[in-house]
Amino acid sequence: MSNRFEIIASDGAVVHGVKVGLGRWLVTVRYKTATKKIEVGGSNLVAILKWLGQDEHFIRRILENGE
Repeated sequence: MSNRFEIIASDGAVVHGVKVGLGRWLVTVRYKTATKKIEVGGSNLVAILKWLGQDEHFIRRILENGE
């Protein structure tokens, strides 16, 4: 079981997620030369993943297994 994920968005942004605690994720977004790190809970992580176009199966797998 992994506590990480990586998504490459269609616009070239790279999104990394690392589980940092119970229901908490550190999400790093890199786009061109900018980098932003935020810590989010489950519902905000779901919103980010949906915005990136991920399907429900992928989102459920991330939340349940941290994979």
